[in-house]
Amino acid sequence: MNRTHHLARVATPGLLAAAILLALPASAFAQRGAGGQGGFGQNPGMALWMALDDRFDEFSKQLTLTETQTESVKKLLKEFTEKNENVSRLKELFANMRASRGQRGGGGAGGGRGGGGMQGMQEMRTLMQELGPAFEGLHEKVVELLDEEQKKTLTGLLQRRRPGG
Repeated sequence: MNRTHHLARVATPGLLAAAILLALPASAFAQRGAGGQGGFGQNPGMALWMALDDRFDEFSKQLTLTETQTESVKKLLKEFTEKNENVSRLKELFANMRASRGQRGGGGAGGGRGGGGMQGMQEMRTLMQELGPAFEGLHEKVVELLDEEQKKTLTGLLQRRRPGG
């Protein structure tokens, strides 16, 4: 009986986090309306930014970017980051969320320190909504640099990154 109580205490924060993460894409999408591509996972520009930001070299190799294309994409990313200062806060929130997921296995009912928890999730949702058009613009500009085969590859790479896909 004591062991069951302990397991419930450990599992509850993880289940809560999973429920929030699963609800986040739907709620962010709903806020943009049926015609928009907002929300985490629905915005190809956000998925592209995350892939290029996290693992640029690997992603550019998979796209078989030429040297000229690589330099152009790097320039677009730099301009995007400079124009959209909130993107650094969004990146920080993602990092905090990843870190808190790794710490949750230790038990305890601690809320998310350092940008986690419900407040962090709300801030993340707000930033994603605000940055949605900028992410879409980044995606369009990168796609303009690609040939048809690279565009097909990009579409496949971004779809694979989506949860459940």
